[in-house]
Amino acid sequence: MSIRDQERQTRQLERRISEAMRRADREVGKRITARAHEASLRAEEVKRRIERGDVQPRPLPSMREDSLEPMESMPSMESSPSMNSMEPADEEWPES
Repeated sequence: MSIRDQERQTRQLERRISEAMRRADREVGKRITARAHEASLRAEEVKRRIERGDVQPRPLPSMREDSLEPMESMPSMESSPSMNSMEPADEEWPES
């Protein structure tokens, strides 16, 4: 393959890659724009509700540990009596 053929093939590949990237940018760009628009609509709704004063706080998903009443502590257990120390083994082991 000649150098001119290789250069032509390289230009064709670069053009295809550029077209694919532009197409992907258009598709992704539409989704990004739509999400940004939805986010701005939600932000406007929140601002409007705050200004009108009709915001109702959401309930917590569950009771948090720091909001629970303190529990009564458990009674302490009696300590177990200490074991008597063992007598020293003065005897030698019997030889077999």
